[in-house]
Amino acid sequence: MDQLNADRPDLDSTGAPVYTYHCLCKQLILASTQSLDSLPIRTSCIEKPYILRLPDKLPSSEDSGPEDNGLNDEQEPSEQQGDNPFKARGVQHFALLFSTIVSPKAQVVRKTSGFEKRYLRYCSRCKLPIGYQLDWCMFADEEGQQVTEANGQQWKKTGRRMDYIYLFPGGMIDTKTMDETCDGGIPVGTLQTRESGKE
Repeated sequence: MDQLNADRPDLDSTGAPVYTYHCLCKQLILASTQSLDSLPIRTSCIEKPYILRLPDKLPSSEDSGPEDNGLNDEQEPSEQQGDNPFKARGVQHFALLFSTIVSPKAQVVRKTSGFEKRYLRYCSRCKLPIGYQLDWCMFADEEGQQVTEANGQQWKKTGRRMDYIYLFPGGMIDTKTMDETCDGGIPVGTLQTRESGKE
């Protein structure tokens, strides 16, 4: 990789930067148009996890293309309105989780404000917990939990809430940092002894 492009994230087909993150065992875990540093933090928890919204579907090239970028001919990208420059250009946020497994049973965690029901997410390779998702029962008053079907029946969502994930800080590293600290370029999976430094 040349030095000029080393600090820039990859771009997807819609023109949004794609940030990739790996587990500490170097397994790819997350690809997102938002960096972890730009995500809100759940301050009510002792571990202070990042809050990441998981979209229902990926943006397609028909949704926003290079011709329809939300700018008029005279407007420069630096003059865009709002906090999210990609939204102003018509680029939607997306995030994908890779190589993770979900705990089949919820864990109940005691907090000062009561209890919390969490479904832990683990790296599928090393089983390191990378985050969790909450149960719908934690959002009793939130809009979207109550579902009304076409025939008029109403029911409440139960189980794991899949549109948000809370990511533990320190559980992942970005691809650039992983590349820079890869023990002098030794390929992943190569065994090396500490004493000799040889394979």
